[in-house]
Amino acid sequence: WDDFRDTPRNNHFGAEIFAGFGFDQNTNIDNGVVNVWITTKVFMPKSGSWVKAESKNAYTLNHEQRHFDIAKIIADRFRKKILSAKLTLENYEGRLGPIYLDALREMKALQTQYDSETRHGLDKEAQQRWNTKIDQELRVFRQTAML
Repeated sequence: WDDFRDTPRNNHFGAEIFAGFGFDQNTNIDNGVVNVWITTKVFMPKSGSWVKAESKNAYTLNHEQRHFDIAKIIADRFRKKILSAKLTLENYEGRLGPIYLDALREMKALQTQYDSETRHGLDKEAQQRWNTKIDQELRVFRQTAML
């Protein structure tokens, strides 16, 4: 909870996190082969995330953590799309932006679906289903990251 540093809003929510992701790109061309290194970064601006004192509990923190986890999952999907993209010397610069924008749209939709289905964490059964779903996808990411 120490990372939730913004002033709580005057609304019906107990906490709010703003998780997102970005990427850095380094490129070189060697004998006509484009080498692109992509580093994804999942982040949570501490100054944009907040919690009300009465909501500081493990259950609420788990719900907010899952928003961060969703951003991590989308960052991994973005990385996989980049790896499978047919990047050429002529198109690589123009391909990364649209793939990234698609990933941001996917993240927004998944975050909205998560909050809708869990009713912002109020539906404990739906929250548990999402916990399981997110944990499974994170496990797959860890396994494929080791390959």
